[in-house]
Amino acid sequence: MKLYACSMEELVVYYKLKQNPDEKVSPNLASTITTIIDALVELLKRDNTSIDKITVKDIAAKSGYSRTTFYIHFYDVYHVLRTLEDMLLYHLDLNSEVYYLLFLDRLQNNVVKEVYDMLNHYGKYITLLLARDSGFSQQYKEKFISVMTNTSEVKNSGDIRMMYYSSVCASAMIESYLFWLKHKEKISYDIIVKTSNKIATATVYSDESMW
Repeated sequence: MKLYACSMEELVVYYKLKQNPDEKVSPNLASTITTIIDALVELLKRDNTSIDKITVKDIAAKSGYSRTTFYIHFYDVYHVLRTLEDMLLYHLDLNSEVYYLLFLDRLQNNVVKEVYDMLNHYGKYITLLLARDSGFSQQYKEKFISVMTNTSEVKNSGDIRMMYYSSVCASAMIESYLFWLKHKEKISYDIIVKTSNKIATATVYSDESMW
């Protein structure tokens, strides 16, 4: 089973259906919401503009939609930002049941890369949120670790080593990935994948003398 890095439009659909399973989310609606989110992202990236200085009028002009259309989907500018954060956190839940591969395969390099590719699919959004230092970084770390250590395979195993191993490797992986996002101009992607694999697997699970 592969980790699923869906487009933002697809993620909007999943997110909206999570909130209301009976809602009909058309491709046009998903595209509109994505365009509004991307407009906010571009405005925030411009000279590191503070969100306090961005108005609904600014987002409407940037997205090409009217303020009326904006208010159909969002309450205010902060609601757009919170929706983006919630969607990125929810995407981790969408992939929760495939994370058991990390533990059954003992973090083979290809599995680590698949996870990082999935995270990096939304790299530009995560980078922006990390730069704002709004508490998203801690939320993202905690959600990632929670998802990886609470899969059915780990919980049902009853293996304390597996539980400890999953916690250690989850922490190492997300810390390494977020560190790379902040310093990717100086660190290659391949290096961070290999390094994360070594950190997460080093003697934690295979050295029986530890137990």
